Order: sequence, then structure tokens, then C-alpha cells
Amino acid sequence: MFRDEADARAMIKQYCTSATRAETDFLISRLRPQFWIEPKISQAELRGGTRFGGAPDLPKDLAWPLRPPALHAKAQIDKMVQFRKSDSWLADHMLRELPYEFIAQINLSEAARF
Repeated sequence: MFRDEADARAMIKQYCTSATRAETDFLISRLRPQFWIEPKISQAELRGGTRFGGAPDLPKDLAWPLRPPALHAKAQIDKMVQFRKSDSWLADHMLRELPYEFIAQINLSEAARF
């Protein structure tokens, strides 16, 4: 992410070396403000605490669960790819087992006071 417009322009210049001024201006015009929640303590100090995003505190011998491909993914993909061959990357993605998204972990002893 970018801290400000100057940071965004520098990143575009670095990674999109052939971008014209007009293209860069267009990209900049599409950026929207965001906010991020960042811990003020280290990952080690966070262990077991409430947090949003990142990775959960799991025992070392427990793997993060994977979601299976959708039941009818193959049929949907066959229809989709007939119309747009450029979507083959999406088809490959839909057929893979992928990790579930981690949203948050809540330490209920911390939440109890609220």
C-alpha cells in the first residue's frame, strides 16, 4: 500500500517503467483511502491475543484447513472458458484446494470487560 500520492507515484514508476504520465495520473485517480489496524507490539507478544488478519495462533502440529474446490466448479469452468479463453487462470484457481481466509482471533478474556 501507499502512504501518500508521492509514494504511489514512486511505486508506479518503479514497477511500471513504461507507464506514461497520463497512465500514471489515471491510476492515481483510482486510488481510494484505506485504514489499517497494526499492532504496536511484536508478534511474540501478540501470541494468544485478539487480532485481525495475519495468521492464527495454532499448535505446531495443527495445519490450517483448506477449502475444497466448489462442487460444480468443473461445469462452471467449462461454460466460462468456452466464452473467454483468457479466464483459464481463474479456472485453475477454482479447481485448487486453497486455505480459508483468516479474519480474526478474539481472546475472550480481553473481550469480557466490554
